[in-house]
Amino acid sequence: FRVSGAADAIPDVELDLASKLGQVFDPAALAQADAPLVETSVSEADPAVRFDPQELRDMQKDVLNQDQATEAYAPVATTLRTDSVLGLERLRHVRDAATRLANDLWTRSVAIRLGALRYESDLQSQGGGASMTVSVPLFATIREEAIRRLDAGLMIMERDDDSDRAEIVLAYDESDAGARQLFREVLQSPRRVFVRAIGESGEVLAVSSEWSWRMDSYVRSRPDGTVSLPRSSSPFLKGSATFRGTLFARHDSTVTFDAVVVPVPEESRSISVEIVDDQNDAESPDPSDKELVASVQTWLLHRWFPPVAESIPMSGYLPGNRRQGIALVFGKGGTISQFQIIHIDEEEKFAQSVNEALRKLPGECFRQCENIGSSEPSVSRAFTLRVQFELAKDIRFVGLGRPQRRNR
Repeated sequence: FRVSGAADAIPDVELDLASKLGQVFDPAALAQADAPLVETSVSEADPAVRFDPQELRDMQKDVLNQDQATEAYAPVATTLRTDSVLGLERLRHVRDAATRLANDLWTRSVAIRLGALRYESDLQSQGGGASMTVSVPLFATIREEAIRRLDAGLMIMERDDDSDRAEIVLAYDESDAGARQLFREVLQSPRRVFVRAIGESGEVLAVSSEWSWRMDSYVRSRPDGTVSLPRSSSPFLKGSATFRGTLFARHDSTVTFDAVVVPVPEESRSISVEIVDDQNDAESPDPSDKELVASVQTWLLHRWFPPVAESIPMSGYLPGNRRQGIALVFGKGGTISQFQIIHIDEEEKFAQSVNEALRKLPGECFRQCENIGSSEPSVSRAFTLRVQFELAKDIRFVGLGRPQRRNR
């Protein structure tokens, strides 16, 4: 049979399976299963079937004697089941250690440095006026010496291949194949670097992260079962986290900043595109419509990089873990001419990211571009697309709104 599920659930499944198998293969049960079956009722409609009542009583006694004889083997079955449980407990410990090691690699081996604050005036705010933003530069590097100190079983593979010199190749030297696989999967699970703004009381007031700060995007699986991370003397990850200036107006100069790496398993971004109006006969749809929709969707996904930011409620801002923007895109033939935003959630940086992606669309051609001058109706017809941008933020593990323990 086949079972599917999360890799970290394997020990529990194995423990349950061992318990079930122990019951099935208990010697007493096996002996009873091997005993001859006795049919106690026979259809009177079949005259070919005959049996002696005394013979039936003797057969039943033989079965009872066999059941009593197998009771002496019960301690053996108990011992076998105990050994199985102990083995699975050790396996659980090994795989828990693999999970902790993958988590520790991100929290203890990534060095993050924050730069000096920059105060900027944002002229593109949604209210039409200028607003102040505070930028916090971030630089992150991976420390090989810290990786070497994590665990004796985690090895950095040294190779002469030129292609490996820009990567740190890691191998987890554990005999259990499940633990090795679990280490790789946990290491590549979705994680993000957040810069946090912390008030004087220790409360996390706001968090901010660029879209490219997803740590799992920098992990590469290799065919030989190893994984690699970027190796460079310069930061492999850099950028700036931005915060609303009203955050500082409310808390004066008592705001400090730190950076954390946290899991974001439910984070996602998506773009959906559909044709809502065109000049084509509904009974004979143009086969290129699907190609147009798919091409526009892929094009936008490669150019839309929304920042992931959130804060506690404050004047002019209502928190939300989902943001949405909807726009209409107009074109003719296969070329985009203009767009119109018909809805956008009130989060300035999110709205700016949608605008920046859409501003690059006009003039782009997505189908039959070589026949723009042709007189064919399928080329010259106009169309309207509905484009929906959605961002789902996962900020459960950043401690937003909760006091944090300060480092002494």
